[in-house]
Amino acid sequence: MTMAWNKPVITEVCVAMEINGYMPIEF
Repeated sequence: MTMAWNKPVITEVCVAMEINGYMPIEF
């Protein structure tokens, strides 16, 4: 159960990091 719950969280963090890479931080 822990793994199934952590998987989407890790994916969300990766997506957020990718978005931050394209968009300015001060935006």
